[in-house]
Formats: sequence, structure tokens, C-alpha cells
Amino acid sequence: MRRFFRRRSSFFRSVIYNLFLNGGWIVAAIVLLILHYKVEGFPIWPFWTLTVIYLLVIVAATALVFWAVDAASQPEPPSRPNKNPYSNKGYKPYEKNQGGQNGPGN
Repeated sequence: MRRFFRRRSSFFRSVIYNLFLNGGWIVAAIVLLILHYKVEGFPIWPFWTLTVIYLLVIVAATALVFWAVDAASQPEPPSRPNKNPYSNKGYKPYEKNQGGQNGPGN
């Protein structure tokens, strides 16, 4: 749960950074807002339309980057079990004969 909140806060922080870095669109919206107040009869809806499009593009671009980073960091699928009979895994050492029997260990 803690990791979830950390990721969410970094997402929103990235959205805020992107809003400031990609401020060119908001300048056009501000120009439309100034035109609304200075020119009689100029509607306000172009300002709101451009502002909403600006915000949606920034959030979508940031979400795409976060999705790509998350997709690249997925864990590897589990490896297949080791079926090599000569590997050290599961190796049982040779036990010397004890008790006086003839063999290589006596």
C-alpha cells in the first residue's frame, strides 16, 4: 500500500512538472481569455476548450510514460526447473563404506 501512494504522488508531481514545462498551450488559452474580456461578443468557450485539451494531453502523455516505465520493469517469468542430472543441485556425495567391507574407501 505504501508503494502505491508513493507511485501516485510521483505521478501527480510529474503531471505538475509537465504542466509547467509545456506551457505553450496555456499561453494561447490566456490570449483567448484576454480576447474574451477585451473584445465585446467574443465567447469564453474557446478558452475552456483549449484549457481542457491542454490538461488532457498532459495527463495522457504522463500516463503513457508511467505505463511504459511500469511495463519495462515487469519481473521475468519464472525459470524452468533444472533437469540436468550432472548439476550440483541435489547432488549427494559418495559415502565411503564403513564396517570392513572391501571397496575403494578401505
